[in-house]
Amino acid sequence: AEAEAEALDERAQAAAEYLGAAGHHAEAREEGQEQASVDQARHRKHDEEVRERARERTQKHIEARIARERSGLKRFRPGPGRTLSSRGWAVSTPLDEPPTLDNEIQAIRRALGERGETERRELAHMVGSRYWGPGVFGQALRAAVADGEISRVSRTGFALPDAEPSPSAESSGPGESPARDEQD
Repeated sequence: AEAEAEALDERAQAAAEYLGAAGHHAEAREEGQEQASVDQARHRKHDEEVRERARERTQKHIEARIARERSGLKRFRPGPGRTLSSRGWAVSTPLDEPPTLDNEIQAIRRALGERGETERRELAHMVGSRYWGPGVFGQALRAAVADGEISRVSRTGFALPDAEPSPSAESSGPGESPARDEQD
């Protein structure tokens, strides 16, 4: 009878531990769901900010294009027309929409985050900008600087805004080198 009682006590303790573990598992699942909902909200907010920056950039592009078209000489521009071709077929891609540069800006930010302050040519090579199309890298750099995503630290150097410029990037006077200053 005592052996049977001990076996029942062990089973009762095992059942109590099992219930405790199940309770901890349920609490962890609830916390995980709460964290997932917080992460989803954070991602939604970030996505909306990215879309808003793209909208603002697109609006600036359109306003600048309209201002260019209204000023200066009115002459024909080379390239395909903006409306219809000569046979009445529609142009396959709308030419009035500027490219969205969010992916390119993020690639530039990641490269600067990994490498730190980088020269323009090296940065272009790091992100593979030769496959982006003509002029897209320059547009992305200008848009990123204008949006405050990156900062210009020298004439050809760029870095993330919170990064400090390196001592080699600090310029001395024209024609002067740091070694000459130390000798004086």
